[in-house]
Amino acid sequence: MKTLKQAWVFLPLILGACSMAVKPVPVAENDRPPIKEAANHFIAALAAGDESALSSVTTVDHDPSAQRLAASVRHDAAVSRQLQVELTRHFDVVEDAPGAIGSEMWLGNFQHLTDAAVMLQVDQRARIGDETTDGVVFLRQVGGAWKVELIPTLVAESGGRVTVSDPSVQYRYDVSVALNEMLLQRLERGEFETYADYQHARNTFWAQYLNVISNGEEPHDKLMATLPYVPKEATFVADTR
Repeated sequence: MKTLKQAWVFLPLILGACSMAVKPVPVAENDRPPIKEAANHFIAALAAGDESALSSVTTVDHDPSAQRLAASVRHDAAVSRQLQVELTRHFDVVEDAPGAIGSEMWLGNFQHLTDAAVMLQVDQRARIGDETTDGVVFLRQVGGAWKVELIPTLVAESGGRVTVSDPSVQYRYDVSVALNEMLLQRLERGEFETYADYQHARNTFWAQYLNVISNGEEPHDKLMATLPYVPKEATFVADTR
């Protein structure tokens, strides 16, 4: 799961076809409102757990692998938020870890960035936050309107780039979506009497699943009834550190 505490690689923003790196400059005061508005629309879509709205306020590179990853990232963000809302409704519990996708603190970090962080720009690309902040919101001007760049903003492994070539990142999001959908369904069916029951189910899943795939195996029939199944990419190697 992505956490805003993870280190960001701050890449220079590149001007169009120019091969020379250009240092970002502060956004002019009069140009800040549209950028902040775009970031706020993004935060509102995250808070609503609305995958369709998230798609409409973000932009993704046309590369097929980026499009596939973006679909998983949007789905993960939406389901994770819905799960957090249901946990609060059922158990009056609010996740306080900043890395808990969909949590109030996670959303609050994005809101704090949008409200208070430095805003930098090069040509049609901008970012809210820099090396001194806990996370960054990347944006790009598309057809005259600002939109949040989904992968650079939500996928820590991107390092600010618009694509991620590592197939294990795609796999991680697919597994996360499958797990959260399973947990959300069980929660809505009333299968967890307490928050501790939910935590136990989540932690047990990861322990079992990582044990299976770290041995280079696929989840077997015995686990299929309790674990969401996502087939591995041929090049995927589990990171169990």
